[in-house]
Amino acid sequence: MAKHISDQEKAEFVQQVDELRKQGMTITKACEKLGRHYTVYYDYRKYLPNGAPAREVKVTKSDSDLKLLKIENQRLRRIVSDLMLDRQQLMEYCGRV
Repeated sequence: MAKHISDQEKAEFVQQVDELRKQGMTITKACEKLGRHYTVYYDYRKYLPNGAPAREVKVTKSDSDLKLLKIENQRLRRIVSDLMLDRQQLMEYCGRV
């Protein structure tokens, strides 16, 4: 089972890799040194707000809540668009456009 990694831990990992990169290591070598695959760096990096450097990220509970709300919002938008398409198809079938 996969271990849940907090946003703060993700930010710290990105910061560690960035520090090793400043010392001349490649991302791949830095991630290997930290015991993770290099794709993990890019996965974690995309969750940093507005591409902010990892050391400037202060994760609060509201950050994770905001992500959950965004996901829920996308799901609801998809449902609404599906319903609108269904309604349009019914109207065309009945001859009312």
